[in-house]
Amino acid sequence: MYLTILRLIWPYVMRYGASKTADYLQQRRERQLNLTAKAETGEECPPCPPCPPSSTDSPAAKAGRVPTELKTSSMSNPIWFALSGLLLGCAFSIIIYIFLQDKDKHP
Repeated sequence: MYLTILRLIWPYVMRYGASKTADYLQQRRERQLNLTAKAETGEECPPCPPCPPSSTDSPAAKAGRVPTELKTSSMSNPIWFALSGLLLGCAFSIIIYIFLQDKDKHP
């Protein structure tokens, strides 16, 4: 039953995904063409505001200490990315297994 529903819905999902992808790529092309057209015409951008003081100017950075917000970032602990990928892979495997078992039961 699940496989039948998937076969009915899959073409619509693919068509929707293809149209969204095509729209996104077209917008990127138009944006790129506008940027190159502006560069060719020589338009200048308005002056940038002054930059905020950098973290290298702080006394903590000079002493070699890193702020706590950088230590607790998700990029510093890649084990969570690996575990989430493993969990997602297991979930997809179980779904595919259920679809195949359902297909075998109903000829």
